[in-house]
Amino acid sequence: MEKQVARIEELIREEVFSSIDLYFAKTFLKDSPPEIQRAAVFLFCYLLAAARHGHLCLHILPEGLFPSPYFLTSSTEIKEEIERDVLLGVLALPASLYQEAGGAPLLKPICRYQDLIYLQKNWILETKFLFHLKRISSGTLRLQVPSSLNVHPLLSEKQKKAALLALSSPVCFLSGGPGTGKTFTASEMVKAFLASLSEDQKKTVLIKIAAPTGKAASHLEKKILDAIDPSIQVECGTLHSLLHIKSKKNKNAKSPALFADLLLIDEASMLDAKLFTKLLESLQEGGRLVFMGDKNQLPPVESGALFADLVDIAEKISLPGITLDECLRVEKKELIDFASSIIQGETEKVFSSSFVRCYAPSSIHQIREMIWQRCQEFFSSGSEDTNQFRILSCIRKGPLGVDQLNEMVLQRFLEGKKDDDLFSVPILIKENSEAMELMNGDVGYLVAKVSSFKKKRFESSDLAHFSSRSFSPLLLPSFEWGYCLSVHKSQGSEYDSVIALAPKGSEGFGKEVLYTAVTRAKSQLLLLGEESTISALLSKSSRKASGISQRLKDTPMQPSEFSRVN
Repeated sequence: MEKQVARIEELIREEVFSSIDLYFAKTFLKDSPPEIQRAAVFLFCYLLAAARHGHLCLHILPEGLFPSPYFLTSSTEIKEEIERDVLLGVLALPASLYQEAGGAPLLKPICRYQDLIYLQKNWILETKFLFHLKRISSGTLRLQVPSSLNVHPLLSEKQKKAALLALSSPVCFLSGGPGTGKTFTASEMVKAFLASLSEDQKKTVLIKIAAPTGKAASHLEKKILDAIDPSIQVECGTLHSLLHIKSKKNKNAKSPALFADLLLIDEASMLDAKLFTKLLESLQEGGRLVFMGDKNQLPPVESGALFADLVDIAEKISLPGITLDECLRVEKKELIDFASSIIQGETEKVFSSSFVRCYAPSSIHQIREMIWQRCQEFFSSGSEDTNQFRILSCIRKGPLGVDQLNEMVLQRFLEGKKDDDLFSVPILIKENSEAMELMNGDVGYLVAKVSSFKKKRFESSDLAHFSSRSFSPLLLPSFEWGYCLSVHKSQGSEYDSVIALAPKGSEGFGKEVLYTAVTRAKSQLLLLGEESTISALLSKSSRKASGISQRLKDTPMQPSEFSRVN
């Protein structure tokens, strides 16, 4: 085992593996014979590394591993070495360390299901998710609706089908990119649902709207409230508030039982496996659950890409799901076509687009100066429309990363100003505060003296403004400057004009990070990056592995009457 461990330690120094991977691999294998330890140490390190990066399992495919070791390294040589040693570990894995999936309780560190290999905790999590998905899908709706619902005549045929499918099903998955009319479809769906109810039913109907971020939830809420009778009560908030998750400490605590006749979840592509499972586990049968999102966006920061998995497989297993793929906003068609070429990995089309400008490593100073000039146009006072313009970067560190760009822009704005001058700076909330009704991702602006910004110490008389509400910055949850956002933090938002940055160091992501960045733009877009970096991003996907598709094909959802509109 010493030779294998020495090699893994070399890969740890090269930042391929983490020392925590090796520590737990040794822990799992400490009671195994030396020959087993030699064979299995790479497999355990790889499973642990994949889990840290959000993959729920490992697929053993004829063409290799999924996830490919490219999520750990850009070196083809190291990738092939890892793949070879992991496959050898799979072949030599002893019965003392793994268990075939079945009815017996899982007591061993690894579970194997056909060509899928799981760490014990991920198999249990995925199994729990599937159990509750099937439980809710088999429920009987408390409020029935007629099969011939009246929907808005301006809805396309696919939008009408989506609305009918959602209202006649306990669970439905609605995917679509920007400009395909998801929000309009959702608001008309709610109108049609309410129109089908009696006056007595309208008095007791429970409609709820939630999303991973407060901004996404409030955007959908506004569209729906504008479309329905103001007497109808609609509850809206983040998923964390819906599930009574107040902090990371109680994220694993049992949530209260949850029920809604119609529950709309927006930006569902951002749901990680734990939060997704917690929602399904809390939900009582009898209502309609509609997940909305864009399956091509970045997968969740933590584990899984379950929304995308379910959308992809929906039609094959009679799970209600539909993808809106027609761009209905003519003014945005060119941008949507460009985004489509990114997700298809069409390198030639991407680089020939007017939206892309490649730069040499020596041009970073000029890029920063260009960004500064654009910021002067849109952020001169800090209180303008926060949806007009934003810089988005794929990375946090480095000269074109979020942290340095935010600090650079702020310091440039402060130059030449007197300490007692008032100045305003856009800010982004980083943590939920239930008491203040501020959520992770909320954007506002902070007004304070120039001296306060220079010292990064604020006074109770300073004010942070969020829509119609104001707070002392001393009371705010953690926040950061909002001139530049990470692409992850920008999800659920749209801006008139966007500069998207793909600096060196972004290669660890896939094409989804570019797609997400460019689809934040409503009218103007400039994508900046080194040609080699953009090429690397286009050549791979950041999709996270799960066994959802395979397991649902083997034990499909139970057929029910909602399949009539498929």
